Amino acid sequence: RTNMSSSPPAQQPPLKKQKLSSPDTPFSTPLSKSNIIRENDIIILALSNQEFKPFHVVRDTVYQCKKGVFHANHMIGKKFGEKLFDATAYKKRLASKRQKIKAKFRRELNDKLKVQQKKQKLKEQRRLEREANGDILPDDHEQKDIQVLSATDISIQEQKLPEPVISTSTCSIILLAPTAPLWSRSLRHRTQIIYDTDIASIIFKLRLHNGSRIVEAGTGSGSLTHALIQTVMPRGHVFTYEFHEARWQAAEEEMKEHGFAPDHVTLSHGDVTKTGFTGIPDASVDAVFLDLPAPWLCDKEVNRVLRIGGIVCTFSPCIEQVQRTMAKFHQRRFEDVETVEVLRRGYFFRKHRWGDRSVAEYLESEAEIKGHTAYLSFARKGRSEIDLPDDDDRQDEKEFVPESES
Repeated sequence: RTNMSSSPPAQQPPLKKQKLSSPDTPFSTPLSKSNIIRENDIIILALSNQEFKPFHVVRDTVYQCKKGVFHANHMIGKKFGEKLFDATAYKKRLASKRQKIKAKFRRELNDKLKVQQKKQKLKEQRRLEREANGDILPDDHEQKDIQVLSATDISIQEQKLPEPVISTSTCSIILLAPTAPLWSRSLRHRTQIIYDTDIASIIFKLRLHNGSRIVEAGTGSGSLTHALIQTVMPRGHVFTYEFHEARWQAAEEEMKEHGFAPDHVTLSHGDVTKTGFTGIPDASVDAVFLDLPAPWLCDKEVNRVLRIGGIVCTFSPCIEQVQRTMAKFHQRRFEDVETVEVLRRGYFFRKHRWGDRSVAEYLESEAEIKGHTAYLSFARKGRSEIDLPDDDDRQDEKEFVPESES
């Protein structure tokens, strides 16, 4: 029943718009409104469906590759997704193919002439043999002249040859916006990186969205970091830690150049297994990701910074790492503990006349499924918590530290 005598509810004040990232961010983000390439933008050049290169669009610079020379001045003002064509390279390839066709035509003429000369020589030998035996026929003395084309005749026939056809894709590149998956396939590797197959599972299982706050331990080359930022921005934040100073400095410069730091990501230098997640308040993040040699050493810090219901994920190549880490989370009374391995197999479609064949005959799969990358382990912080005493987990830490990081 409605109360007709009740007064209308008080009018709520209008919500203020939250200030998002600067529109001058050179890296393409969900906040990017412009579809036009501008000066100083960072873009991805697609050389093929398997080869991608990053490029900083600075006026009066060029990008040179096997497909030609492409000027940055010609990129400015174009839309993302457009092709950039090198007419000079196309003309050179066209002239080269035309020369190959002419050379093939001349070889065929020479081969034909040699066959005719061979037949004529064989016929003459047989005639001489019959003449020596006294068996001479009237037609034996009649020899047909071998047709030898003059240079003028050859030139005339060459002009009648069909014009060569080459695909424009051999002299063109596609200008793409640098999304996180494309950046993972084109970035410069400072370490081994996590690719989109595992990244998709990590983001999905951690239930990340706009506004999430996540801690990442092990920045590395920044492949996953870019994906996390583009998932949680504009209202979320990524806190990432890297113990290697040179890699931390490189990642910090890269994030500033891409316009992510400091609004959407905070990069810190330090060993989280010793100093913990410095600067992160208790129960303040929605997820934690650990890409460490000994992730079980962070169980206390993970339990501290995660809110109730928050999820932790570890990326571990070895099953022994998984066993020790999951044992710790079980002791901490974490819930929904699971470990998965993500495998991928690609399929390719072949161009062919349809005919009476089925679709399956035109699909080619990769010979083998992509090999093992790592085990992804997940656990959710429950309401029941338990404080564990400090133990001697660090005594075996050196077993899992790579030589390059020790």
